[in-house]
Amino acid sequence: NIDLATQYRFQLAQPNFDQAPSLLIDSLVHLPQLRYQLQTMGDYSWRVRGENASGFSKYIEGHFDYANPLSTEKLILLFPQSNQIITNTSIRFRWEEIPLAEHYQIQLVRPNFNTIQEFILDSIVSSPQLIYNLTDQNTYSWRVRALNNSTETDYTSDQFSIAESSSLASSTIHL
Repeated sequence: NIDLATQYRFQLAQPNFDQAPSLLIDSLVHLPQLRYQLQTMGDYSWRVRGENASGFSKYIEGHFDYANPLSTEKLILLFPQSNQIITNTSIRFRWEEIPLAEHYQIQLVRPNFNTIQEFILDSIVSSPQLIYNLTDQNTYSWRVRALNNSTETDYTSDQFSIAESSSLASSTIHL
C-alpha cells in the first residue's frame, strides 16, 4: 500500500525489465494486489508504483524465481507392487494422488522399459487409478507421472508378473 495512491501501475517481466522482449503485465489496478497465473517456470521481475491525479511515485521493484512445486513431487505406486505375482488379468493400477496434479500419464510395457518387446498402454487419466485387462501371463512394467498445465513429475515405475493361479479344484488326490 502506498500513501495517497488512488491506483497502482503493476508491471511484470521475464527475466527482467532490461532483457524482456515485452511486458507480461502492464496494468493499472485500484487495490494493492493482483492475481496472475504464471505460464512458465523461470526468473521474473516485477515493479509497482502508486499513482493519483497529481502524479506518481517511484517504482518499488522485486525479483523471484518460479518453480512449480509439482516438479519436485515423487509419485508412490500402490498396486501392483514391485515384483508382485498376480493371478488375475484384470488389474486395477493404483498410485497415491498428488494434490497439484491435473492428470496422470500411465504407461505399460512388456517386459520392462529398458528392453521393450511390446508397448501395451500409454494413457492420460484424471484419477489416480486405472483398470486394465491383460490377456496373457507374462512379466510387465508400468510407470506413472503426474502432470499439470505447466510441468510434470518424473516417472515412477515398477515391475510385476501375471502367473497361472494354483487351484486345488483341478488337482487330483491319489491315495
